[in-house]
Amino acid sequence: MRIQVDTDFLIYALSQVGPERIRLRRAAQSEASLQISAIAWYEFCRGPRLPEHIAVARSLFGVDGVVPLTRRSPPKLQKSSAASALPAGVPLTSQSASPPLRPRQSS
Repeated sequence: MRIQVDTDFLIYALSQVGPERIRLRRAAQSEASLQISAIAWYEFCRGPRLPEHIAVARSLFGVDGVVPLTRRSPPKLQKSSAASALPAGVPLTSQSASPPLRPRQSS
């Protein structure tokens, strides 16, 4: 099993004692593979962070734990798990995402 960690969760888990730290410790001690996206890893490292927090976080993710950005499409979600994660009536399409950013026009 893989566990994908986000920036906020990692910050809370490493910076204060609480439920996030307990959950992260349990996940790290399990057979699961911890992962973080390259974007979330950048946000975490951008700080402000103590060097010790970055070192501990890096040790949690292992060699392949920081997932790089690629042009490949992400794996498709199973309809049952995706549908249960979204509020009723929210479509499972990219059309529900924010529109793409457009470059500024020079004046």
